[in-house]
Amino acid sequence: MQCASFLEYQRRMVENQERSNAQTLFGVHAIPCDNQIRHLLDSVPPSAVAPAYRYLFNGLQQNGYLDTWRVHDYGYLLALDGTQHF
Repeated sequence: MQCASFLEYQRRMVENQERSNAQTLFGVHAIPCDNQIRHLLDSVPPSAVAPAYRYLFNGLQQNGYLDTWRVHDYGYLLALDGTQHF
């Protein structure tokens, strides 16, 4: 991807192809702005997405996709970008 964010990528698709993945795959009629997304996601507690995260993480781990990021046989190297949480 050449875009810094999902929303920017969707906006470019609309400009170039007159439709986006958000429209064709998810039925989104108008792509929301960053602030609208933040407003929606801020009210979602982390515990609400934890089961989905665990499911995906366990699947990746069991199939060996995370092996290249293993550090010292006890953890994984992971880079996160945050502006308010560390």
